Amino acid sequence: MTRFIIFLIVLAAPGARAAAPALDRASAETGLADKDFHNRRKTVDELGQAPGAWKMDLLKRSLSDEDPVIRQKAARLIGRSKDGAAYGILAEALNSTDTVTRLGAMDGLRDLGDKRAAAPLSALLGSGDRNTRWKAAETLGALGSDSAVPALRRAAVSDKDRFVRKSAVESLGRIGTPAARAALNALKAGPDPEVSLWAGNVLKTLKK
Repeated sequence: MTRFIIFLIVLAAPGARAAAPALDRASAETGLADKDFHNRRKTVDELGQAPGAWKMDLLKRSLSDEDPVIRQKAARLIGRSKDGAAYGILAEALNSTDTVTRLGAMDGLRDLGDKRAAAPLSALLGSGDRNTRWKAAETLGALGSDSAVPALRRAAVSDKDRFVRKSAVESLGRIGTPAARAALNALKAGPDPEVSLWAGNVLKTLKK
């Protein structure tokens, strides 16, 4: 009797359980077509761990899901995949009329770290949506591309939203190149006392 009980305990132990089979395309497509958004979210999470280039097509399709959480998850997973197709998919998503998809694409591009994104992100600093401008400024700082310096400096001076202006100043500090430092010094010497203060504080951190 004792041996039988021990045998059952061993079978129930986590290490004794068979590993879950890897998600295949057919199962993923079924999961993404489920009417319950909880099941679709689970499938998208599983896609992040799935092998095979086919998953990029399904993640791209998920950028159009009616659930905003799924759209955001898909964008992040595309960026983290480091797949060769990731940049093109996310750059296209930047043009979406849906704000959540656009912001998710910026998160994905930040995770991807491809500096080609500096150009389209700089263009988004002129967006009519405040959240888009703020996120674009933040993402440009994370990418660290020198080519974004002029656009960030303009945003720091002229954007109508103070949080966007502050984000632009801080991103110049994150870039930290000689061109970015020069822009910060110009902002520090500029007429806007608030921007001048932010720029001065960022320059102090760069000297440490």
